[in-house]
Amino acid sequence: MVGVHLAHDVQMGDKNILANCCMLAGHIHLGSNIFIGGGAVFHQFIRIGDSCVIQGNGSFGKDIPHFISAMRTNRITRLNIVGLRRQGFTAEQRASIKDLFHLLFCSVKNHTQALTAARERDWPEPASRLLAFASVPSASQRIHLQSQHSVVFRELFKALSEAFDCACSVLFISRSVAFFCWSKDVPRGQQH
Repeated sequence: MVGVHLAHDVQMGDKNILANCCMLAGHIHLGSNIFIGGGAVFHQFIRIGDSCVIQGNGSFGKDIPHFISAMRTNRITRLNIVGLRRQGFTAEQRASIKDLFHLLFCSVKNHTQALTAARERDWPEPASRLLAFASVPSASQRIHLQSQHSVVFRELFKALSEAFDCACSVLFISRSVAFFCWSKDVPRGQQH
């Protein structure tokens, strides 16, 4: 479509539809049968699984697993049930994908616990692809994990930001009080 930007080393599967003004950074892997709405932007080194539908004007910096509807900023909303029906997935296949989706993304378990629980069961073909996708961290996650100091820097930045906000509030209040006191002391007409 018009104005779509595919950066270096983007790999695309078959039968994908990209609406106007989508921007995909480098080293992104797109599966097949994906619909991406207009104006959606994607950070580098992410994977987008098969049969996904992605809202326009969304921004994504994390992987989007197979068979998912995604929107806004890195938000997985639900399964792409309509797309699965249109592509000929059987009711049993859709049910197994739905069971795995709920186990991985909707349970109270963290990601590691959910993967462990999912691996204990045998999944039919389409669901097993979703499990394999969710089991492998993306390149962006591997890069993030290599940076051991990122958590420390994030917490330090958060603390400094909160301190700065507090200092600005105190400075604003003290200036307001000083101006109020100064304006009361100076007779009317002599204020500068």
